[in-house]
Amino acid sequence: MKNIILLDIGCELIETVSKIEDINVEVAIVGDFEYKSINIDIGKFKEFYLYRGYDKDKDFYFNLNNQKLDLTYEEIEQFRHLQLKVEHFLSRTIGDINCIQNKYYHALSYWLNIFKNKKIDYVIASSIYHGEPEDMAVCIAKYFNVQVLQIEIIAELNNYNFFGVLNWNVKEYISLKDCRESLSEASQNDIYFSQDRNGIERIQNIHKHKTIIHKTINTLGGPVLTFLILKMLGKYNVLFLGSKIPLRAYLSGHFYIKSLVKYYNKNSTKKMKNEKYLYFSLHFDPEAVTQARACISSQLTFLKMLSDSLPDDIFIYAKEHPAYSIVNSIEFSYHLINIENFRSKEYYDEMLKMKNLRLMNLSESSEDLVKDSLAVCSIAGSVILENISKYKKPILMFDSKLSPMGMIKDIFKIRSTDDCK
Repeated sequence: MKNIILLDIGCELIETVSKIEDINVEVAIVGDFEYKSINIDIGKFKEFYLYRGYDKDKDFYFNLNNQKLDLTYEEIEQFRHLQLKVEHFLSRTIGDINCIQNKYYHALSYWLNIFKNKKIDYVIASSIYHGEPEDMAVCIAKYFNVQVLQIEIIAELNNYNFFGVLNWNVKEYISLKDCRESLSEASQNDIYFSQDRNGIERIQNIHKHKTIIHKTINTLGGPVLTFLILKMLGKYNVLFLGSKIPLRAYLSGHFYIKSLVKYYNKNSTKKMKNEKYLYFSLHFDPEAVTQARACISSQLTFLKMLSDSLPDDIFIYAKEHPAYSIVNSIEFSYHLINIENFRSKEYYDEMLKMKNLRLMNLSESSEDLVKDSLAVCSIAGSVILENISKYKKPILMFDSKLSPMGMIKDIFKIRSTDDCK
């Protein structure tokens, strides 16, 4: 009998795990919106909680405050690196550092108690590490020499999900197929992928149950307009990560990002004919892959490393992530809460100070930018997968340990300024 902790935000694993007789689930934390439609007996799990749920009886955040706080200063110092990651994550929605730290200390106490008092054989997670209090089990397990396996979507392309299985303890991906070929031989078959049929069907089913009025409101003004109408009707009650979010936070973020995108486009340019360049596709911030896991998450730092290393006749074409123009959507709207902490006009001004960097207009085709470039640069973005499958341009990867694509030998793995030269 193996004792495990299951972190399954998308509910991809819980039904299968619940049917395996020789697995005992000590703690299961699953996604709020999915679990009710799955045939599982939650009574089989010793402790069962929801990610970001609205049910106070099962919500992990609400239940943390009911746990006995049992910590030593030595334990707090031991996991100081983890505290920084969790604080960074919670700053998305909580502005008070005292409240953030209180949540962290309660979560640290809870997880330490689990690992000290129960025999845990594995921690299994169905998504990448974000830096949430729920995810802290991943980092703490390594301290107790407990094996951690993460089954994660590493890229999405044309309704296909590309998966990797990460051995978190040694930060190495477990190959489902041997994908250590040269770049010239690499293809989409080198990495396990499957079409996101369930996601497509789930979205279609949700839309079937929406009223025409609801569809119209979201089309005209996105979630911000929906929230505004709910406020006028006296029914506004939006929670995120266990905290109630005031409407003014969404409104402020909405107008802020519209102004920021306008500023970006004003200071961007079109691709220059016959100009030699490296293409740097910017990540969306905050993003779990970069913010919680990368050794360096500042893209400004990487761009400066490149800028200082290139000859005078080669430019850097940097293009902003397209999601910034659609933040007021169902998928991205929660980023409006604290978006000003992750993008600013000063951010773009710092890029424009680099003499050989050009900001590419959002209307520029990313595919054309890849096709005509000398090389593609990214921390671990999906642009790498797109390039491998179609154009096979040289790739500069700034943190090759974040993705199975880093196992391909022909990728240039950047670990220092000298590596850029």
